[in-house]
Amino acid sequence: MNALHTKRPAHESAQKQVSPSAMDVPENTDRTDLEDSQHNLLHSQLVETVSFDEKSILGQLKRVMAEVLELKRQARWEDIVALCHPIEEKYPVLLKVGLDSDLRRELAFAMTHLNMHQQALDQVKAAMLDDCNDYQLNYAYAYIAYDALYRHKNREIQLSPKERAEYVGIAHAYFRRCQFLAPERVIPYYREAMLYKDIEDKQKKAVPLFQKAIGNWRKYSREEREKHHHERPKYVKALYHLASCHVRLERPKSALGLMEDLMKEDEGLDYVHPHFKHFAMAKVLYRLNKYQEAISHLRVAAKEHLDKARHQAPDYVTELMAACFLGLGRPDDAIRAISQIPEKARRPYVRWREAEALMAKGSPDEALKALSACLEKDRRSRHKTLLKMAKIYFELKQYQGVIECAKKAAQFFKATYQNPLQEATYLEALSRYMLGETEKAKELIVSLKREGFKYPGFKKNYSIITGKKAGNA
Repeated sequence: MNALHTKRPAHESAQKQVSPSAMDVPENTDRTDLEDSQHNLLHSQLVETVSFDEKSILGQLKRVMAEVLELKRQARWEDIVALCHPIEEKYPVLLKVGLDSDLRRELAFAMTHLNMHQQALDQVKAAMLDDCNDYQLNYAYAYIAYDALYRHKNREIQLSPKERAEYVGIAHAYFRRCQFLAPERVIPYYREAMLYKDIEDKQKKAVPLFQKAIGNWRKYSREEREKHHHERPKYVKALYHLASCHVRLERPKSALGLMEDLMKEDEGLDYVHPHFKHFAMAKVLYRLNKYQEAISHLRVAAKEHLDKARHQAPDYVTELMAACFLGLGRPDDAIRAISQIPEKARRPYVRWREAEALMAKGSPDEALKALSACLEKDRRSRHKTLLKMAKIYFELKQYQGVIECAKKAAQFFKATYQNPLQEATYLEALSRYMLGETEKAKELIVSLKREGFKYPGFKKNYSIITGKKAGNA
């Protein structure tokens, strides 16, 4: 019978810090990914022979792992923690002979479900001390931080700015470590891309990582795809999220090709829900001015996500439908679409589209009324509503109304976001010029030029108000 193996004493392990730099790492949710870990119960390198009863120890490990896996199957996370934590006290023999790694990983998995992210990191770190090159442990360490960040984003937990920054750093570093250990894989690139896209809102940095994830899957042979079948959903989702990045970056043509690939690759599988697939395709087509095609996809999206109690599609689907009707020059159909949403339920962006449709129909007073209706409840984008009202007043040549709305917008933005609202200053400058207040208008527009303000028609209006070319100011 082969002898069991021991690792360094616990008090020595606790003193050693695990970090990417210590492992020569180059610079970086689905919980089922963690379940793909294979349980390697025995270490391969002999450290020292011990006199423990091997059969008894292996039997204990087998029993506790079986119990943990059954509790995991039932999603009884509290019971797993109660059974295993602290491992040092409950299973000291396993710790002594170096058989605690898999148990720690399962304990960390349960702790993550219970929002015990720091404790989960501690468990994985302890397991990593004996094998810092284990892909699954590095992935688990990154994923725990990633999970905490998503829960914070979804307001399930509250992280301080310092904690959030630390978790972002951990996730990047250890996903990159995974990329270093397994550069041919899909998931570590996908995860770091999502970290950039959803957590940090850095679309440009996410793009090459999504591209790498997609490219890696496409390089797999048939046998490799079967072996790594659990990575295919991430490949499909990478197509979806990369298309989303391109839309955000004003690259709808690039997004269209990806969405077409997504529709083919995900047909009959629905790794991405049909509602979101068709809505995303509609957004891309709308950006390409293909309004009728976009409407066809929106109808499918609405059907896939119909609120059966109210026989109503989500408001964002209805709002984009109205935008497409406006693109086709059909304001009545746009208004009819928006009327499906109860007035009290119309969020600001729906009201903005409603006002646009009413203006296209030639009803400015109704448009102003629609915008006024959302001012009472809007606490985040109130300045946008006021600017839209100011522009309507400008079209109506009611310049005092423009100045009043522009000032309110600037005051709100300054109080809420601690920054000046240059567009409001610009509208005020134009209106004061139209009212004959030339010196005040000149003062305002010169200050905008000094601040580097850019806006369609700004140079021309600057020249008119100041009598100088914008480049000579």
